[in-house]
Amino acid sequence: MHEMAWETDFFGRRFGRLEVDVKGTHDLEAETLDRGLAEMLSFGDQDGFDLIELELDVPWLSHISLFEDHGFRLVDAKIRFITSKNKEEVDKLPEAEGELSFASADMKEEILALTTRAFAEHPLFKSRFNDRRYFSRSETERYYAAWIEKYLGDENAFFGVMKDEGKIVGYLIYTRTGEHNGKPLYKAVLMAVAPEHRGKRIYFSYLIFDYFYHLFSFWLNSKSLK
Repeated sequence: MHEMAWETDFFGRRFGRLEVDVKGTHDLEAETLDRGLAEMLSFGDQDGFDLIELELDVPWLSHISLFEDHGFRLVDAKIRFITSKNKEEVDKLPEAEGELSFASADMKEEILALTTRAFAEHPLFKSRFNDRRYFSRSETERYYAAWIEKYLGDENAFFGVMKDEGKIVGYLIYTRTGEHNGKPLYKAVLMAVAPEHRGKRIYFSYLIFDYFYHLFSFWLNSKSLK
């Protein structure tokens, strides 16, 4: 178990992460796993952790009830995958009804307002950081606002926005995380679409993989020329 320094400093509470050996130990006897878990959590209490985070891989799903017996709760899930798209093979798209552009500092307040609506207020969005058992509404807003602050103006991040009639109704953030097969690898960090615009017009169905892809390609080309 180790301390999550950024979260501890940001929220003013001590956060810990319990690391589980995912190679082979998921087939331990439940009784043995139970004792080990109880011992680790006892150490966590002694060290003064307020909240302990645990990430389980798929093979551990059969043991979720055991972890719940020790106070853990399933609060969100992640799926990681890598996809690639050759810009030379992308079909020509119909004209976008919205306006695509790069995010800029003067858009900050409008982007933050959309972020709050999408991640702090929307009842269908679920994350550990908007779970009221652990985080207040103001903490949720501060957390997602910190993401915007981090990537707005970051030269290593692609931050694209979509406008409709001059109003920002969606955005998408990518950041470079390394390389894959000799090519730059970018991670999708955060995406938001105004609730009233979801599923209504064709350009929103292209939000990630098409229109933003072309803007992203332009951004990559401009980076390579510097």
